[in-house]
Amino acid sequence: MKKIIPALLFIMTALLPASAGPFISITGIDADSDFPKVKVSVSVTDPYRRGVPGIDEEHIQVFEDGYMVNYVKVREAASPDDSLHVVIAIDSSKSISESFLAKIKAEAGRFVSSSAGSDRIAVIRFNDSVQLLNSFTSDRRLLQSSIKGVERHGKYTKMNDAIYDSIELLDGIKGGRRGVVVFTDGKDEGSSLNADDIIAFARDTGIPVYFISNNSRTSAHLERIAKLAGGRYFCIQNKELCGAYQAVISRIKSIYEIKYQSILKRDGLPHHLEVRLRYGELRDRDTADFTMARDWFRIDFPDGF
Repeated sequence: MKKIIPALLFIMTALLPASAGPFISITGIDADSDFPKVKVSVSVTDPYRRGVPGIDEEHIQVFEDGYMVNYVKVREAASPDDSLHVVIAIDSSKSISESFLAKIKAEAGRFVSSSAGSDRIAVIRFNDSVQLLNSFTSDRRLLQSSIKGVERHGKYTKMNDAIYDSIELLDGIKGGRRGVVVFTDGKDEGSSLNADDIIAFARDTGIPVYFISNNSRTSAHLERIAKLAGGRYFCIQNKELCGAYQAVISRIKSIYEIKYQSILKRDGLPHHLEVRLRYGELRDRDTADFTMARDWFRIDFPDGF
């Protein structure tokens, strides 16, 4: 592995995600569609926050309730040529400072300019209400115009409603690489949904939610949502966005699909999943809880019983 030069080390320490385990992240678990086969999606990145190629069964171990699972299959969830679909959700309430909003718009604009021709981006802004500024498009001029036009106003911050709408918009896109990126200070006021509603919806759809914030007072709250929704929380500590958005996109693009034969029963109870990564000098693990639907069965009694 190449040594990390001081400049990159500075960027990494300034943008470290609040949760542990920077290299592998569980982004989704499907234990119902083809049980006893279970499908898990994970994101893998290196210390530079770039996607890691060539992950296979040699590098991954899976544990259910502490017991290692055998016969694990690993593959890339999508080919490198698959389109990227991202929803950018921008907090435009007055709790956001003008300087932070300016940084948000500049960073989102830079990403749009550097996006691939096949990438499709939607933009949502939220305050007292949630508004879709444009649906998925690769028209860079339209996207830049939508982002530049976002202004601060309103008394409330319907963050949870905005995240739900973003996931719902992405859920209409089947397959490929998908993710929600939320620029916010972390305050939610006036939403009809709570954090657990967002977490459940994200996990059901397999769509990760990422946060980029500059408010340390809401770190624990945003960290919890991001962790349980398969994403990451980035706290801006050096007052610069400086590549945080690109770090998020790298995670979305480096998704692997793990399939294995479960050793559990469909008992309707919560279970604990752990995925371990060993790749060169990279050592990391991530955990998540999941519940399989109970296996209801029917008993047919003889006539006249």
